[in-house]
Amino acid sequence: MVRLGGDALDQCRRRTRQDLHGHRGRAGDPLYRPRRILHTGADLLTARQPARLDALFAADAHSEAEATWAIYQPMITAYREPDQAKGRAVMEQLIASISTGVPAALHEVTTLGRTLARRAADILAGVPDVFRIGDLLVSQAAEWFRNHSCSASFGVRYPNAEWSRF
Repeated sequence: MVRLGGDALDQCRRRTRQDLHGHRGRAGDPLYRPRRILHTGADLLTARQPARLDALFAADAHSEAEATWAIYQPMITAYREPDQAKGRAVMEQLIASISTGVPAALHEVTTLGRTLARRAADILAGVPDVFRIGDLLVSQAAEWFRNHSCSASFGVRYPNAEWSRF
């Protein structure tokens, strides 16, 4: 579901940029540059990135992208929440808030709200479990697998080799 939120954010950003500038993104366009920053969680931003977002959202023309970003942030926060009950409560509140009463100008948020409301049972059933394997986050499990599968295959290929030679 985070992917759907990210896609809605990208579509809104592209539509707003197209309406303002009349062309696809170019390096100097204010809505093209921060596309990766917009997908980063607010708690993971570097020291300079919040200032860049503030400068981006200072323009009234970018208010639709700001509203979509403000909806995307609680969605990724809910999936990162280690406590299942808190994550589920955040997602329930988010689904309730965007399923009805969204301004017509936010086409992408309206579509996202309909999708989330229709799939609410599935979404709420697996909010924080999606990114966990036992006690490890998937990223931690992937790092462990990458490190250990490499050493395991090294040992299989070269059973008598010493690590210091390579």
